[in-house]
Amino acid sequence: MPKLVTWMNNQRVGELTNTRRRNRNASDNGMGKAY
Repeated sequence: MPKLVTWMNNQRVGELTNTRRRNRNASDNGMGKAY
């Protein structure tokens, strides 16, 4: 179970990074627009 949680967290971090990279113009609100 801990491995699954870690994997889910890694997936979420990867999505946040990709979203921020895609929306360079909105990097000011990076974390706010992630979800």
